[in-house]
Amino acid sequence: MNALISVIIPVYNSENTIEKVLKSVVNQTYQNFEIIVVNDGSTDGSEKIIKEFFKLNSEINIRYYYQKNKGVSAARNFGLRNAEGAYIMFLDSDDLWVKDKIQRQLEIMKNNSNIDFLGANRDGLKLKSFFGVKFRRINQISGRQLLYKNYFMTSSVVFQREIIPVIGYMNETMSYSEDLEFFLRIASKFNCYLYNESLVYAVTDKPAYGHSGLSANLWKMERGELKAIKLGYKLGFVNFLEYCFISCFSYFKYIRRFIITKLR
Repeated sequence: MNALISVIIPVYNSENTIEKVLKSVVNQTYQNFEIIVVNDGSTDGSEKIIKEFFKLNSEINIRYYYQKNKGVSAARNFGLRNAEGAYIMFLDSDDLWVKDKIQRQLEIMKNNSNIDFLGANRDGLKLKSFFGVKFRRINQISGRQLLYKNYFMTSSVVFQREIIPVIGYMNETMSYSEDLEFFLRIASKFNCYLYNESLVYAVTDKPAYGHSGLSANLWKMERGELKAIKLGYKLGFVNFLEYCFISCFSYFKYIRRFIITKLR
């Protein structure tokens, strides 16, 4: 497989990390890609660093766009509308890829034609089981499973571009759990799988929540998750009783996060 890959990188005030992020793409073992950087109204030195990187790597297929600050979903959607690759990958501006990330995922999709969407783990994580069912190297993930746990982190996924005309773009009205909402819509129409190996690492060692004042936004995060869970119910992944159970489970997780954040 020598398909063109569109790598979409939304950027907002990422001057301390963006160069490392771009290098993690440029240094991939698989080289048939285009990099689409969407600057979402950064006010720091991100733009200068990005443009300087482009000058030093002029042989690479890189495109740069600037838009007024509209949020990460709007930035990703801008990239999707301008993507030309057969496959789409997202990469956040504070995450790094292992050097053979693209190659490994494409080989899996080539050898498994039923896979439309493929995620992976991050930061050395390896999943063990879901309700007693052991995870294998490659695992199908249903919409129901996503309602209990979002197994897909945005920087790990690859999917066919032809998915977008079917399920639409990311929800720009959501600031939290917009990725889960997007993945649930994909899972309602396409086969989603998880590669149970870590292909992504964070640039900085930051906690999953409660970082940089994020504790003040925990309730907003919870509201976003509950909205995504409601969508999962509407899509028919669970019945009403299980929907209520999952919503309560989500709320208990919110309380736990709130307490942990306050104790830090």
